[in-house]
Amino acid sequence: MTGPVTKMKHKERLKLLQRCRAKLQHLRANNSAGSTEVRTAENLYESALIAARWDGCPTVTGSDLPLSENNFFRAVFHADGINVLVVFYRGDEKIGRPLIFSAEEAIARGLQITMTQTCEECSFPISMSAIYCLGTVLMAYGKR
Repeated sequence: MTGPVTKMKHKERLKLLQRCRAKLQHLRANNSAGSTEVRTAENLYESALIAARWDGCPTVTGSDLPLSENNFFRAVFHADGINVLVVFYRGDEKIGRPLIFSAEEAIARGLQITMTQTCEECSFPISMSAIYCLGTVLMAYGKR
C-alpha cells in the first residue's frame, strides 16, 4: 500500500477489513503459512485493522502491552470481533510476523500461556508476570 492513507467512512473501512480478512482466510487455506501470498495478506490485514482502529471504527479495538520495564519490548493488539492480531516490537522495530488468531484461538492460546507460563512466540527475554499479562490480554481480546 503506497501513498497517504485517506480517511474513510466506517462502513467503507469495515468492507475493506472484511475483504482483507476473507482474502487472508482463503490464502491460508490454500497456501503454506510462509508463502509470499500469505505474508502479504497478513500485512494487508494488519494495515486495515490499524487504519480502522485509528479512524475510530467502533468495532475495532486495540492496545499496547509493555513486556519489559523500560517498554523496550511490547505487544500491540488489534481486534475486530472475529480475529485478534498481535504484533511484537523491540523499540519501533517489529519482531517476526503478526500473529493472527480467531477469537476462539485467542482465548485458548491466552489460557495456555497463562497456565504454562511460557510463550513460544516470544523470542526475547520476558518476565513471568509479563507472560501472564500477555495471556490474560489475549484471552480478553478473544472474548470481545
